[in-house]
Amino acid sequence: MVLLTALIGHPALSTFILFGVRTTSALMVGVLCVRIAGRTTFSQLNALDIVVAIATGSILGRAMTDASPFLPTISAALFLVFLRRLLSAATARWRWLSILTQGEAVVVIRDGRADAGLLRKHRISEDDLMEAIRLGGAADLSEVRLAVLEDGGRISVIRYSGDGHGALR
Repeated sequence: MVLLTALIGHPALSTFILFGVRTTSALMVGVLCVRIAGRTTFSQLNALDIVVAIATGSILGRAMTDASPFLPTISAALFLVFLRRLLSAATARWRWLSILTQGEAVVVIRDGRADAGLLRKHRISEDDLMEAIRLGGAADLSEVRLAVLEDGGRISVIRYSGDGHGALR
């Protein structure tokens, strides 16, 4: 900071430039973090990915605002993302770890019948369920062969073919 003030001459301007450099650097590191973590980390958003996304943003925010020393803070963000990447590889190898960190898909409708207990357990309202069914291309429960609450929180719907029975679409 002293060197920057000596070069520019005005402390307020040097502070402005310093924050600009810090913010630009943190933004570039943020993009690098997303590239290292992989596309799925910030798109599917299961519980672990949400924590990683929030923590990474928080860490980079501290680097931008001079709330923490810049290089150790950036290092923490990169370490967190590398750790997530390693955990992602481990969860692809060991199913038990995947279930522990990301959860497991749950069938909430089978053959047109909703499982009221599972819907309550996972806090899915009737309105939310009907919305998912409509988004899946069905008008009501009778058209749904299977609906699955995915580990990312989305509900996937598999409909019966044409007459409500038989092959899957």
